[in-house]
Amino acid sequence: MRLILTGSSNVLLVPRLSDSLAGRIEILRLYPLLGQLLETFVFGEIAKQAAAHPERIGLYHLRDKDGYEVDIVVQRGTQHVGIEVKAASSVHEADFRGIKRLRELLGVRFHGGIVLYDGDHVLPFGERLLAVPLSALWSRIPRRTAHIAD
Repeated sequence: MRLILTGSSNVLLVPRLSDSLAGRIEILRLYPLLGQLLETFVFGEIAKQAAAHPERIGLYHLRDKDGYEVDIVVQRGTQHVGIEVKAASSVHEADFRGIKRLRELLGVRFHGGIVLYDGDHVLPFGERLLAVPLSALWSRIPRRTAHIAD
């Protein structure tokens, strides 16, 4: 991902082009921060939806002593869903590592796990484990593929 700095949010309001940075564009590489920025953005989107839900929804982060991590753990009542956020356009079994650990820890309270990724298709990765496009945050997933999100 690249960010282009122009020095002004609206170059048309600058009296002379030389008064802005548009003539001196600098490109910043955001790869080191992209994952963290995306996780923060997704957390914010989920937090907005949780706040509008009639039931109390808890949002948590899991990191244990063995290095297992889940970006977002959503709790509704006694049910928990683990969510991993990936900036990649493909998903691998290893991306579910933290979610599988969450499943072990929670037992019957584990409702499902989702890896949100920059792809186009909902992909099954085992029982109650799905890779889901990031775009699902704004659009509905067809009911037949939404196995864990009742």
